[in-house]
Amino acid sequence: MISKVAIFGTGKKGKYALEILNKCCCVEEIIFIDNFTSSQEVNGIKVYNADEFLKCQKAKKYLYIIGGIYLEDMYYQLLNRDIFIEQIYTIEKFIAKFYHLPQIKINPKSTNSQELVIFDCSTGFVIGGVEHWSYILAHELKERGKKVLFYTNSLEKEPPEEFKNDILYVPLEDDYLDIQINLQRMIDKINSYHKVTFIIAHITSCFNFAVFVKQFLIEKIKIVSVIHSSLPYIVRENILVEKWLDKIVCVNAVVYHFLSEIIPINNKVFYKESPIYLISLKRTYTANIKKAIRIGYAARLEAEHKRSDLICTLLKELEKRNCNYILDIAGDGSCYEMIDIFIKNNNLRKKVNLLGKLEYSKMHDFWNRQDIAINLSETEGCS
Repeated sequence: MISKVAIFGTGKKGKYALEILNKCCCVEEIIFIDNFTSSQEVNGIKVYNADEFLKCQKAKKYLYIIGGIYLEDMYYQLLNRDIFIEQIYTIEKFIAKFYHLPQIKINPKSTNSQELVIFDCSTGFVIGGVEHWSYILAHELKERGKKVLFYTNSLEKEPPEEFKNDILYVPLEDDYLDIQINLQRMIDKINSYHKVTFIIAHITSCFNFAVFVKQFLIEKIKIVSVIHSSLPYIVRENILVEKWLDKIVCVNAVVYHFLSEIIPINNKVFYKESPIYLISLKRTYTANIKKAIRIGYAARLEAEHKRSDLICTLLKELEKRNCNYILDIAGDGSCYEMIDIFIKNNNLRKKVNLLGKLEYSKMHDFWNRQDIAINLSETEGCS
């Protein structure tokens, strides 16, 4: 029985943390704390002002689950109020430590010498950098004789044809609600392999299942987390669960050096710069000043992480400078309509092409006709 838990944050993530606690852990007392709230209760649970509550002596007796999107700020707010780092959790770290593992049947080991690699595609088979990276690496591993599987919570989008039979599907509504069933199914599927490596892209349910499986099959399981982004909260999530990770791979040197100062373990943290290149791309650039310069943008059209909202700012600046340009935009998302309206209102239809989401097979031709590639993200690992 866990005595006292305070969920920091009353938004969507905080409510999700409450739901998981109620279903997966036995807690004597749960409260909410929040910096900005107009409610005294959330789902029948009392809400306290975070700053006022953390001044109280009783605050030292609670464990804290960060249930908000500003993980970094909330983490340091707790530390600055003399809450020990051992008291601070993400929901995934909390479940990994406190969830009472069910009874699982382990079948006799197989003599199968093949190695299995499980990729984390928990967000689904979307067109994104993490997914594309996973497909390329999975293809290379298959070429080397490894078996690959893709863990996912969503089948809304189909996986690439090459991997359509390599799916480990755990419905999002079931990932924690039926842990015993899904954990048994996962162990049954992977226990026949000689070695199993989980490649974690997000510290979410795939990470937790990897931790659970490792406790039953410790001699054959490795967990590798790949930090694809420089977002501080993503780096912080990896630090909070570091004890369960065998290796951490960073996509740039900045994250690597930051982690190396905090995790003083030799040969645990690595990084590999990712070059930007296109196979067999032979092209010439627009040299005639009378011709429009070609600009290409390809990403999810989202303000969060991608900063696609800045496309309108870019267009204003190009127009202000009277530039001769054509901008091709490949992508879809919540900023699409805003950009489309801006293009219409400023009579830019002949200069800006909103192409929507393009298949990977079409991206070679897309880039081949551009002079300049732009990336507006402030935090992506390879921005």
